[in-house]
Amino acid sequence: MSDDIKLLYELQLLYNKEAELKKVSKESFINFSETKEKFESIKSQRDKLAKDLSDCKKSLQDEELNLHTLEENIKKHEKELFSNKSTNPKFLTELENKVKELKNKKDKSEETVLTLMEEVEELKKMLNSFDEILKSAEIDLKDKENIFNNEQNETKKILEEINLRRKILRENINPEYLEAFDRTYLMGQGKSVSRILGNVCGVCKSTIPLSIIQKLKKDPNMLMYCENCGRILYLSE
Repeated sequence: MSDDIKLLYELQLLYNKEAELKKVSKESFINFSETKEKFESIKSQRDKLAKDLSDCKKSLQDEELNLHTLEENIKKHEKELFSNKSTNPKFLTELENKVKELKNKKDKSEETVLTLMEEVEELKKMLNSFDEILKSAEIDLKDKENIFNNEQNETKKILEEINLRRKILRENINPEYLEAFDRTYLMGQGKSVSRILGNVCGVCKSTIPLSIIQKLKKDPNMLMYCENCGRILYLSE
């Protein structure tokens, strides 16, 4: 006696297992992608901080140079003021005002230098903190990547075995039964064959008429359908 119905049931289990594996694989990919995105986000923030620190150091360097220039000019003009023997009041006043203006600029420059120094130190602390966070995120990413790759390789191996077994089954099942299976598989949301449990359909739980059960007991390979959900009925031993 042929076991087409039994083989159809096994074929269905393979399809369902494949669908579950692909679902798990997709979820695993999403989780890995989220971890990767988190790492890249942290790295992006860290790189921005590094650039901000570099720019701030450059600004500090430029301002320190400006401050040094102001100090040199002040010394130059003070020396000129104190050593000048001119009695021209207008000239002396202009020189004094020039020194005063330079000193005001010097005071502002010193404030700017102090502010920039504080910013540099604060950015250094933030960058060090992000370096630690990035290091931890990188370790987590590598761990997740290894797990993901191992899972993908294992899933690929199992799917290859499933495809091989499914091919063998389809080659050994009566074409009429395969056509019925393929027709009802999509309509049955991945369940084309329903195993009878007691006297009810294993999927929709409706009662199977006694006459159908008796026919299947006489010939388990008979192509019979659930009157409620339309799935192929399988009466196991």
